[in-house]
Amino acid sequence: MIYTFSFSDEFLNSFKDKLSYDESYKIYNFIIINFIKRDNFFLRTDGKRKKFFKQETNGGNGPILKDLLNKLNRKYKEFPKKVSKSDFLFSNEKKDDLNIISFSKILEKQEDLEEKLDEKYKSYWQPDFKANNQQNKRNLAKVIERIFNHSDEVFFIDRHVSRTLLESKKKFVAPNDIKYAKSYLNSFNYLNSLLIDKKVTSRFYSGLLKSNLKFFKKQEIDIEKALKEFFSNFSNSGTIVHIISKYEAYDNLQFYKRLIVGLINKQLLVMVRTEKGLNILNEENELHKSKRKFDYVKEEIALDDWEDWNINVRYVEPEIKFVA
Repeated sequence: MIYTFSFSDEFLNSFKDKLSYDESYKIYNFIIINFIKRDNFFLRTDGKRKKFFKQETNGGNGPILKDLLNKLNRKYKEFPKKVSKSDFLFSNEKKDDLNIISFSKILEKQEDLEEKLDEKYKSYWQPDFKANNQQNKRNLAKVIERIFNHSDEVFFIDRHVSRTLLESKKKFVAPNDIKYAKSYLNSFNYLNSLLIDKKVTSRFYSGLLKSNLKFFKKQEIDIEKALKEFFSNFSNSGTIVHIISKYEAYDNLQFYKRLIVGLINKQLLVMVRTEKGLNILNEENELHKSKRKFDYVKEEIALDDWEDWNINVRYVEPEIKFVA
């Protein structure tokens, strides 16, 4: 779902000096259409950003290279040091590697490259209906781990989870309340297992209105103690839990959307929307049949949503806060 690409100095220098105008323009178009315009693809550089974008653009195909660099600038992300390799490298030096993209591959095999990119590097995930449950869980794990691996902070946002969990502690519990709670706990274990050793700070935002707090207290539930017990499934990753009660924050549209958000240096990297909730697994520890798809939120929409979240929810004083 998140993919990175880099350029060797040799590739950019040769682009300027060793290609005909028609060849350089074809490669320029290929990069724009298949990398720059893909919302879930990002530029990663091995050195400083300033050095990369100060490439020599005088002479030869310099004007095209200059325009390409200008367009690449908006795809750049300063990934954490733990991200030491890109998924794709534009280079003419190691042509045998499948994810090395050379001039010759673009000029001679463009259609094959584009088919591979379209087929294998989608901006969403959904189960392979030919695969079994365990295979799909492993495939989804790879997608989610990419978010964790490329971020230095991750937010889980699901307004309803805390209320759903506490429903299972009522004096008179409906069977579905137990089932939903078990579903969330299985999902917490699954997400926690993917967070371990990823060198990423994680936060879980959920909500309880004052009326919810009053109701559960009448049920003689020690709310904070119960929530700490439920979220202890995240203890290995030290997830920080925020329970929001302020109505204006609780009612915010972003709180309702059930999101996984990846950040770098406090800035948005990726926003992924889940279908219906973060209880990805059901009470039997299998992928939830009604939560089949994970969608990458387009950058222009995600940035607006993230600004809304930052202003109206992120810094609201939580009613309850603890480390799992």
